[in-house]
Amino acid sequence: MMNYNRKRRWGTVVIVFIAAVLAAGYVIGDYFVDYALKRGNETDPLAPPAACVNILDKSREMPEEPAVPTEEWSMTMPDGRNVVAVSYRPAQTGHRWVILAHGYGRDHRYVRDYAEVYLKQGYHVLSPDLCAAGESEGQYITMGVKESEEIVKWAAKVKESDDDAEIVLHGISMGAATVMLAAGRYEMPGMEPS
Repeated sequence: MMNYNRKRRWGTVVIVFIAAVLAAGYVIGDYFVDYALKRGNETDPLAPPAACVNILDKSREMPEEPAVPTEEWSMTMPDGRNVVAVSYRPAQTGHRWVILAHGYGRDHRYVRDYAEVYLKQGYHVLSPDLCAAGESEGQYITMGVKESEEIVKWAAKVKESDDDAEIVLHGISMGAATVMLAAGRYEMPGMEPS
C-alpha cells in the first residue's frame, strides 16, 4: 500500500510539472508572438509591432511620393478586413502593371523609391498596405499568409480595371516572400489550372 501511494504522489508531481511547463510555454510564446507580430501600442493603435520598431534602420528616410497622378483603392477581404492601396499612373499609357509589396513592419510609403523606377519605365504601380500595416486593417502580421491572399485579390482588381494588364509582382523582404506565395496560388490571375 505504501508503494502505491508513493507512485501516485510521483504521478501527481509529474502531471503538475508537465502542466506548469506547458502553461509557461504558452505564456512565453504568446508574449513573443505579440512582440513580433501584433500591431499597435498604448499610444498608437497603428504602430508596427514592438520587435519591428527595435530592428528598423532609424537612419532610413521615407522616400518621397512620385510626382504622378494617384488614386486610393480599397476592398474588403473575405474575413471582413478593409485593405487599401495606392495606384500610381505613369505619364505614358500602357498595360504593364507592378504590384509592390512592402516589407515587415513597413507600409506602402516605404516602396515609393521602387515605384519611381517602375513609373519611369511606363508601368502602372499598385502599392498596397498589407495586413496590419499602414491604413489596412488587421491586428497581426501573418508573415505572408493573409498578405498573399491580398496580393491575389489586388491582381484580380487590376485585371478588372484593365483587361489587358500584364502584372509583375515585386516585394521587398517579407513582401518578397508574400509575392512568391501569391504567385503560387491557383487563384492568381493567369495561374488558373487548365
